[in-house]
Amino acid sequence: MGITLYCNQREFSELEFGDQLFAVVAQEIVGQRRETERYRCYITDLDLSGLLGDVQSPSNLYLRYKAELELSLNEALSQI
Repeated sequence: MGITLYCNQREFSELEFGDQLFAVVAQEIVGQRRETERYRCYITDLDLSGLLGDVQSPSNLYLRYKAELELSLNEALSQI
């Protein structure tokens, strides 16, 4: 199962965009910002049920996965 990110009610899937997923989402984010100043992006909602099923997982797993996704997204933002 691949990664799917949502931004402004739009769905961006790894299946559709492949290794360009984070770059495409970064472009969407920049396009929505009113100011040209670059600043970090944060994930506000995370659903790992597609990866973990119904298994209860520790909070640190969610936090680690969230940090990895944010790192990838912010690296893509820095490349714009």
